[in-house]
Amino acid sequence: MRDVLLVLRSFPVLSSAAAWLRVALLCTALIAAAASAKTTILILGDSLSAEYGLPRGSGWVQLATDRLQKEAAKYNVVNASISGET
Repeated sequence: MRDVLLVLRSFPVLSSAAAWLRVALLCTALIAAAASAKTTILILGDSLSAEYGLPRGSGWVQLATDRLQKEAAKYNVVNASISGET
């Protein structure tokens, strides 16, 4: 199995539905990581990570993804952040 790196940012107590959604996203990322030759970085965060109020693709996760792709294309980044979980 490939490496999976989890990044937790402001990971508060979740409601039941949100918790199950995150578990499903985590499982999806783990399956994708097993099928990929790249290390997967899974981002779990709040509205800052989910780009709430920003144009899509302009938040810190996308900026970090772009930089990783330029410097070392061996990473796959999955943003599983959910806005409103603060």
